[in-house]
Amino acid sequence: MYYCVVDDLDESSGKILDSRVYTKKSVRKVRAGQLYELFDCIGTFSSKEDVNLDVAMNIATFPEIYIPLLKNALASGRQTISFGDIGCFMIDREIKIKTLIEYIKTYQQLCDAAGTWITGKDTDRECIWEYVWEKERRRLDANFPVRGKSVILFDNEFDADQYREDYYGDYGTVMQVEIMEQRAFGRYDMSWYTGVPGNISYNEAAMYARNYWHGKENDEPLWEYLLDGAYVLTPLQKEIPDLPDIK
Repeated sequence: MYYCVVDDLDESSGKILDSRVYTKKSVRKVRAGQLYELFDCIGTFSSKEDVNLDVAMNIATFPEIYIPLLKNALASGRQTISFGDIGCFMIDREIKIKTLIEYIKTYQQLCDAAGTWITGKDTDRECIWEYVWEKERRRLDANFPVRGKSVILFDNEFDADQYREDYYGDYGTVMQVEIMEQRAFGRYDMSWYTGVPGNISYNEAAMYARNYWHGKENDEPLWEYLLDGAYVLTPLQKEIPDLPDIK
């Protein structure tokens, strides 16, 4: 028996649902898909230059801060610039100025092509982990279930209810799940995803993603099942305590 958390009890119960239709209602997953190419530009730069993802993202998304500094440095005859000179004080080395300019230009071109951009909102920026997980999934095995097309299941009610409490609050409902069709299915330790630290590079984040996709167990595992397929939801049967006979 599997369990999942849903938003709307009345519309979901007793119907055959498709995970791909269900996930289209997820604002986070839809947004992560829209921003994938932009994140790939940032992730590639982070990986190649070995800088933290948040640094790479700031350089790309706030060109008005960095371009004047880079132009002034070029005008003075410099070919490289220290990260400290552009406000990235945690990185003690230099980088080619033209590399940074080309990176910013490439990102802006992608924004124009996609018709969107990464905003300063946390909800946008946190979608980068969905990108990292999907990027590594494609590298490891394209047959693994796609998070953006899958519903998250649990094999016990306790874990499902804990997930509901952490991420849904009063708006979530735990329901039983009967799997009707599997296009792809896998068991993974969610704690690799939820426990990935901030201020790390793409290469470091990718290690967490690879551990996840390889099915490795973390120190405090929380097993989730990704189902890309069809399923039916059933309300939980609440136990009614026996009442004493009234004489």
